[in-house]
Amino acid sequence: MPRYRTVIRFLIVIGWLATIASAVVVQYLGDRSALGTLAMFAPRHLTPLPWLPVIVLALFASWRLALLAVAGLLATLFGVSGFVAPRPAGGEAPTLRVVAYNTDARSELANRLAADVLAWDADVIAMIDCTNPVRQAAARIPDYTLTLAPFACLLTRYPVVRHVYMPPAVGRQLQRVGASRGGRVHRVDLDVRGEEVSVYIVHLETPRSALWAARNFDLSQLEFNADLRSADSNIASSVVDRSSPNLLVLGDFNLTVESAIYRRDWGDLTNAFSSTGGGFGHTMFAGKHRIRIDHVLSGPAWQPVRTRVLHGYPSEHQPVVVELRRR
Repeated sequence: MPRYRTVIRFLIVIGWLATIASAVVVQYLGDRSALGTLAMFAPRHLTPLPWLPVIVLALFASWRLALLAVAGLLATLFGVSGFVAPRPAGGEAPTLRVVAYNTDARSELANRLAADVLAWDADVIAMIDCTNPVRQAAARIPDYTLTLAPFACLLTRYPVVRHVYMPPAVGRQLQRVGASRGGRVHRVDLDVRGEEVSVYIVHLETPRSALWAARNFDLSQLEFNADLRSADSNIASSVVDRSSPNLLVLGDFNLTVESAIYRRDWGDLTNAFSSTGGGFGHTMFAGKHRIRIDHVLSGPAWQPVRTRVLHGYPSEHQPVVVELRRR
């Protein structure tokens, strides 16, 4: 038995060292180094699993060792994998429900859009990369106003006061730094029960090509892609007017909440899932790679009440549904 306990202690020490190192890499090096970026976009939801056999083995050795192993599991779950502890919904009823959904340009969504909109029962629906069939289907949905942007379509139950494209000079600036998604920020102001609500829809630069290259042992693109995404995010964030009344920013950021780029440019806004979601909240599925990169952010006028990520849609991305109330 002493030798058995020694083996368990060794496994727990190794596990804790791996957890601490992984947490440092993900939380502090994400989008600051190639290693951090790879770790951030890796299938981190699998990282708690190695603790499970250690916990089972520790139960036969000592309850203290078992507790240390359980603590390691929890540290990995919350510090590395991106798991969010479920929180009870607020007591007051929400006043606005919004949906953010990158449709991946799937035209087949047009056939189910009317049923989806009915199920979502949302006041504001932002669909990124919506194809012409989806736009045509959206235009036929009763009781909603359709507003089109070059990269998205917005359905809303409330009157549209104005919609503003990103200034062309900003789009050209993004294109000069090499961003293929230059100009992908659009503002729509709504009249919600007599108050103006500013909704920004964004779709930022993707790391997909650099990650695929890294998968084939070519790390040369990671640094350039991080610089590109940093410039794109920073310019897009500067366009968002933080003084806008009832500010909402939603869409596909291609950034996780652990990203140094996300924290710099968007960390001043409230992330709906981080504050009221539960679980991993993966919004994009590509094989084993599952990650939360689609966000709904709000300014100080709003308090998220409940956040859900739906599943079962024929696209890599899945819809994010957020209920908010006025503070």
